[in-house]
Amino acid sequence: MSVGHILIDEPDPTLRGNYVAIASAEMTPQLQHLCDSIRAFVKQIGFAGICNFDVKIDENDGLFYIFEMNLCQGFSSFCSTLAGANLVRAAFNDLVCNQPVESQTVYGTQKFVWLNCGQRLFNHVVKKYHSQLAEHVPSTTNIGNTLDYRRDGHWKRRILIRRYLRGYNKHILAQYRQQS
Repeated sequence: MSVGHILIDEPDPTLRGNYVAIASAEMTPQLQHLCDSIRAFVKQIGFAGICNFDVKIDENDGLFYIFEMNLCQGFSSFCSTLAGANLVRAAFNDLVCNQPVESQTVYGTQKFVWLNCGQRLFNHVVKKYHSQLAEHVPSTTNIGNTLDYRRDGHWKRRILIRRYLRGYNKHILAQYRQQS
């Protein structure tokens, strides 16, 4: 289990609900209560496996609202790996290697920033359009992008990923310029 704070939502209205950047969240008593409640709910319904919850916390009253339980990993689930809870490894060890997970809940507590864009674009967007978010960005070198898999360093993959990120970064900047 890991907790992330959405820093930047996808600005394109047709892609609403996707994220461009997520950072680790400080484990406050309120977030600990949320995690305990989610863990109790998952246990109560008898679910075992990988899932994630989309939650919003109302800053006015401090209440949290769960609006979705995803019974599979999404593209932003790499946050858990960055946080130190490698969900894929846990599932692989359990199902393929017959090495059950030690506890029922895998925890990730490391600080992280997960990006679905280039790091330079992220720094630019935070500085120019979301300066208030700078306080939520943890000081860490644990920055990851789901597409960045260093072991797959084939030159074709590097070119394709670079080309994709260049286009996606232009798309995000265009959306921000249009909204300004």
